[in-house]
Amino acid sequence: MPRPTALYEIQPQVSQSVHELLSIPQGSGLKEFVVAMINGSVALNKRVLNREELNQSLQSHVVPGSGGESSKGLSTANSMISRRVQELESVGSMRIYPEYREIAGKRRKCTVHQLNNLSGVLAHLQAAANKSPSPQGRPKLNDLVVYSEFLEGKGITRLEGEGDVVPYTEGAFGILEAAARSRADKEKLINCRYFIKKNDYVDITTATSTKEGAGIMYSSDQRVIQALNGMLKQANDDKQSDLFNDPAPAKMINEYCFFDIYELTREIGLVSNVKENRDNVLRMVERLKDTQFSVDATQSEYWRQRYMPDSRFTKGDYSYITEFYSAEDWYERVDEDGQTTQLMEERYFVVKFHPLIFNAMTSPQLAFISHDSLKRERLDLVHRLNNWVKPTVGVRDKGYGRDHHRYTLDIFHQRVRPSSRLDNFERQFYNVARRQDEMEDQEPHAESVRFQYDEKGKLIPNGVFWLNGYYYQLELNKELAEEIYRKTRTLKKRRLKTYPVITIWRDRHDEIVGDNSAHNLALRRQMQALLEPEE
Repeated sequence: MPRPTALYEIQPQVSQSVHELLSIPQGSGLKEFVVAMINGSVALNKRVLNREELNQSLQSHVVPGSGGESSKGLSTANSMISRRVQELESVGSMRIYPEYREIAGKRRKCTVHQLNNLSGVLAHLQAAANKSPSPQGRPKLNDLVVYSEFLEGKGITRLEGEGDVVPYTEGAFGILEAAARSRADKEKLINCRYFIKKNDYVDITTATSTKEGAGIMYSSDQRVIQALNGMLKQANDDKQSDLFNDPAPAKMINEYCFFDIYELTREIGLVSNVKENRDNVLRMVERLKDTQFSVDATQSEYWRQRYMPDSRFTKGDYSYITEFYSAEDWYERVDEDGQTTQLMEERYFVVKFHPLIFNAMTSPQLAFISHDSLKRERLDLVHRLNNWVKPTVGVRDKGYGRDHHRYTLDIFHQRVRPSSRLDNFERQFYNVARRQDEMEDQEPHAESVRFQYDEKGKLIPNGVFWLNGYYYQLELNKELAEEIYRKTRTLKKRRLKTYPVITIWRDRHDEIVGDNSAHNLALRRQMQALLEPEE
């Protein structure tokens, strides 16, 4: 999947007030960046600049040299532009958001950087001019913070993002997430038997390892996993893309990775200059760091062969983040009376991912692309369904009939999320169905069938909803349900209640898991190459 197109939009009121910015005598890289951006918009007579046009505007903006140095244009490096737009967002002058736009007659996904006011920049620059850069008692920032763009040279991989990173998952932690918490679960210790195949299962015990009160990860914390995985894969792909023009031997990215909480917050669809949002993301990271999965794979040849150092090992412990370091930075809190206070917060992090994650994001065919919406998805069950449905139903045609994946809701619960209570799972599943059904008004799908609701507004389980590349059909069919109970030898265990039947199939037209997805097209090209006779 190609990266979203970066666009830089200047609102009309910004151009009209640029004289206020120019009246500030002090030089500033941020000030020059904004002036160059506005001048480029005026020179090209365009409110919206693409990345190439922004680069031209920065290069043509001449900044007087200091200390005898000659005048030169502004940097067009990815790291520097990323840093400037983050600064603008943090002071409230820029809004960064994803949006589909028409470009050259085609509908493309874009990341829009909208410069909508200069008040935040002006206040920031004026405040900086009226006080020393290091107030008394304020320590100098360490090298990790000041020279973040040079961390790769220090042997640390920088994970970057502007809200446009493609999310990815990995197989082992997709299974382990079955033993994560949902919002309705309060357990501090979770025991779960998860069936990978018919007679192949793992026993998973989930607990917290260190920080008191951090709690076991929620399934919705997968938002951060999806984003960090995508940032890691993007860093590796960018590194490998240079190999075609570099005769030097290939260099793997370093296993220690650096990220900024502001960028991670934006990647999962939250406004990064809101302190509460950053705190929420930090709590997600802490849960991922402190959640430990203990696996007994005695009865799972599948797990032992794929996720153990050797298939003779039967037990292991897994954590998404195995090492964790943080550095603080200053931020300003504005009180109700308008007074500002300088405070410290954890902002910069160096982490080491579990080797399974690192290997998957740096090796072909081990990372699984996800729908972009999963980075912003807050419902726990949606993440659990995504991690279950891809390996089970699959992402390509396996020659099965549509009814191959058919379950009653209670059996489906045991397959997908055995660690949760059945009544919680049933309620959450209906909530997902209702939400997706309502979304059909804006984004209809070819095979969806709208649900009906009773006089109390309760969903009647007779319909089809679409979710992240798969269709889920619900139907009240007692005869079919009893047939499923007989086939699974669970008829005698049934309660008086007969649950709805769920049938799941792949959307063959979906951009991620459909027949013409990038993954399936690559497989067809590979197969064609194998079948072609050698000359």
